[in-house]
Amino acid sequence: MSERNKALVREIFEEVWNQRQPGKIADFYSESVRDEIAAHFRELLDGFSDLHVSLQDPGLIAEGDYVAMRLTVSGTHDSGPFAGQVPSGKRITWASLRIFKIVDGMVVATWAMQDRLSLMEQLGAIQPVESGVHWFATQDGE
Repeated sequence: MSERNKALVREIFEEVWNQRQPGKIADFYSESVRDEIAAHFRELLDGFSDLHVSLQDPGLIAEGDYVAMRLTVSGTHDSGPFAGQVPSGKRITWASLRIFKIVDGMVVATWAMQDRLSLMEQLGAIQPVESGVHWFATQDGE
């Protein structure tokens, strides 16, 4: 089941998000979450005409009905306002973690943690936050 759920999530991001096919939302998401997903899709595409979602290492992790993923979202802020900011023409990139609950081949719930601070800084909505603190760890300790 885990491998099938991981394949479903890959398909969602390729077909719905990267190929920009909102009509496919009903193929992957249960009725209880479709409207929310469709609104999120419209919000992002209204602001970023070339929106692209890239799966990052370690990729997809699945356990039972759940799939977790780490991804990067990028696009040019050129289509329309986003988060109250007029189009800037800037290339914007931000990170996200997403968890899906999949039952009978359909996403019935999804949760996301996005790097909204970086997104808002890049949009010019807030001043960059300066900090010498690193909130991540690497294999070599840097």
